[in-house]
Amino acid sequence: MAHKASFVLQIGDSKFNVELEELGLGDYKVKVDDEVFEIKLEEAAFGAAPAAGGSAPAAAAPGAAAASSTSAAAAEGGVIAAQMPGTVMSIKVKPGDAVKAGDVLLTMETMKMENPVKAPRDGVVKEVKVSPGKFVNPGDPLVVLE
Repeated sequence: MAHKASFVLQIGDSKFNVELEELGLGDYKVKVDDEVFEIKLEEAAFGAAPAAGGSAPAAAAPGAAAASSTSAAAAEGGVIAAQMPGTVMSIKVKPGDAVKAGDVLLTMETMKMENPVKAPRDGVVKEVKVSPGKFVNPGDPLVVLE
């Protein structure tokens, strides 16, 4: 059974109409004004370990729950893709860098909030597909891990 909630989020003088719909455990649709975001939370957020051999996608939604900022990327193979539209603010890694799960790879600005994009697993940066100032859409590749 899907749960829905609607509320108005006020930050300073700005008001945002927010609709939150739970599609399944850790799977949400969030509508902020006229923009829709699909959110998938890591299994670890629910006290369960990710499935062996699988990679659990992770995402964050500014304005969802406590406006916490976790990873804004999903790992499909070795590609970490944008989960929301935004502008790349800074890049913290370069090809050849070894990273651990949770390390910040880059920072994006989404809805006037800075959101770190974190490594979903340990690996080595194979390629950085974006540069500071670049606008990305959901699904655009950001970083490739080996």
